[in-house]
Amino acid sequence: AVTGAGAIQNVPPKIIDASANVVARANMPVTLFVNAVDENKDPLAYTWDFGFLDKHEGTAYHQRIFKSKGVKSVKVTVSDGFYSVQLLMNVNVV
Repeated sequence: AVTGAGAIQNVPPKIIDASANVVARANMPVTLFVNAVDENKDPLAYTWDFGFLDKHEGTAYHQRIFKSKGVKSVKVTVSDGFYSVQLLMNVNVV
């Protein structure tokens, strides 16, 4: 292993793009996405959190059906196994 000044330091992943201004129809599928990169080329894991006990391990894309109308908060966590970053997005369900 390389140590000292030549060592590559692990850095957190970065979210560079994601679903924004999402409007979804109640009882119809909508796909949400997050685009993240990791400078160290570590594999990324995604967790989609829709609130109380409603978390899903998945990919950069997640399809969801919202049953009720209103503004829903969705938190996505991207992890490289060492560091995690989070993004909160709102979905307006009509």
